Amino acid sequence: MAPAPTAGRPRALVTGASAGIGMAFAEQLARAGHDLILVARRRDWLEALAERLRRDTGVHAEVVGADLTDAGTLAELESRVADDQSLALLVNNAGFGGYHPFASIAPKTVDDLIDIHVRAVARLTRAVLPGMVRRGAGGIINIASPLALSGTLPPDPLPHRATYAAAKAFLVTFTQALAGELTGTGVRVQVCFAGSGRYRIPHIAGN
Repeated sequence: MAPAPTAGRPRALVTGASAGIGMAFAEQLARAGHDLILVARRRDWLEALAERLRRDTGVHAEVVGADLTDAGTLAELESRVADDQSLALLVNNAGFGGYHPFASIAPKTVDDLIDIHVRAVARLTRAVLPGMVRRGAGGIINIASPLALSGTLPPDPLPHRATYAAAKAFLVTFTQALAGELTGTGVRVQVCFAGSGRYRIPHIAGN
C-alpha cells in the first residue's frame, strides 16, 4: 500500500511527469522529501514512476492521467489543486513539439500547442497562486526552451517552429511579469531554459 500524504510535508505538482525533464524533476523532488502529484497523458508510465518513487523514497505519489489540451480535464485539475494547502511547488513542464511550416501545419496542432504551453500554464498557475500567496510561501517553475530566444537553431530554421517557439516565448514574459508581481510575497517563480538532452518529447509534425 502506498504511504498516505504526510502532514506538514511539502507537495509538488509536476505536469508532463511521465518521461524526460518532468520525470527528472519528480525524482529529485522525491529524494528531497516532497510528496508528489504526477500529471501526464500516459497514466501507465506515471503509475510505474509513482510505484518506483514510493518504493525508493517513501513519499506519497498521486497519479493523475490527464490531457491538458482538453478544457474540461484542465478545469478538473484546477479545482483539485486550488485548495491544496500542502502544495509548495508547481512545475509546468507538459508540452510537445509541433515542428512544421506554418502554412501547412494542422489547425488542431496549432490549438494544442497553445493550449498546452500557454493556457494550461496560465490556468494552473492562477489556480495555485492565491493559496501560495496567503501562506507566504511557494514556488512555480515554467519549462521554456532556447527557442524562445533564438532566431535560428539547427537542423531546421526557426520558422518551421513558429507556434512552438512563440508559445515558449510566452513563458518567459509570463514568468518575468509574475516575478515582479510576487515580489515580497514569499512566492518565487522562475523559468528554466531546457536545451537538448537525453529525454523524450512528443513530436507532432502537422497532423
